[in-house]
Amino acid sequence: MPVSAFDVDDFLRRSVSDIWDQKLIGRVTEYFSATVMVHHPGNKIRYGTDGLMNDVTSWLSACPDARVFVDSIIGETDGQQYRTSLRSTFVGHNTGPSVYGAATGRRIVMSTIVNSRVQNARITEQWIEYDEVDLIEQLGFDVQTVLQFRQEEDDATALVEDLGRGVSTWGDPIATPQVVDEQKALDGGNLVHAAVDAIWNGRLAGALPQFYAERYRAQINARPIFGIEDLQVQVLELLAALPDLRVHIDDVFSQDDRDRQQMSARWTLLGTHTGPSKYGRPSNQSVRLTGITNHQVVDSRFQAGWTEYNQLSLLQQIAPKRVSMPEGARDG
Repeated sequence: MPVSAFDVDDFLRRSVSDIWDQKLIGRVTEYFSATVMVHHPGNKIRYGTDGLMNDVTSWLSACPDARVFVDSIIGETDGQQYRTSLRSTFVGHNTGPSVYGAATGRRIVMSTIVNSRVQNARITEQWIEYDEVDLIEQLGFDVQTVLQFRQEEDDATALVEDLGRGVSTWGDPIATPQVVDEQKALDGGNLVHAAVDAIWNGRLAGALPQFYAERYRAQINARPIFGIEDLQVQVLELLAALPDLRVHIDDVFSQDDRDRQQMSARWTLLGTHTGPSKYGRPSNQSVRLTGITNHQVVDSRFQAGWTEYNQLSLLQQIAPKRVSMPEGARDG
């Protein structure tokens, strides 16, 4: 199908409606490539449409009244394929057994960001991000109990030690942040790269006003952010917990939207938990965390943002056998 005749926004909305709202699970094969690769939170990958249909069936069995509300779609094409980001809200009641335990009857409201590559009217690769800690707590289960169960079924520590090889230490030189011409900042995601290099990799937490609007608003998992001061607190907390932290931008793309630009950045964070944090004393464990952030940009400044990452994966990695979250420690 020629790219010019293909409406990727309509394609994605129909896929959500058919598969999730109407429960036409078999139509997965009409929207996804037979060899699709789906990256789930926690560094887990599912291959092929059969596994994908099993995952959807499991979710819908746990929440038979589930609805998925599409909040926004960002799309960019090179003429051969699309890169897309779909931000949505999953709403339903847990009236069936789930991977976490027996039905609790509780209502779930869960934010999700899903980035995809679409080619020849099929999704060929997909990255899914949501916060499992928020989901578990909404269901009424104990996070520590789930962590212990996960440790028994999967040696998370060994996985992270392998994936985290090559993580830099605090003594490694930090690249000097590059100054970006504001007139060119939006081209090719330069603004995202410049902000990450300065604030995260360059430890310039005070440089936030160079990249973010004064009245910046955001949602980081379930945690609302109001203004640069709130965001700076989040930045400093993470830099203190992971002093050797590095953020790598895996992919970034954008879409013009009237007087603003919508951007989606998929990232990987690497570091070592050697500093104080809300999760407890330093564990010296390596961390590999993936996430997606969608930005709204006006006049070369981030005006609003939405970030999803799996906080449970972070907990599994920093101390899989002993971490319990203090009251009020979660992102929300």
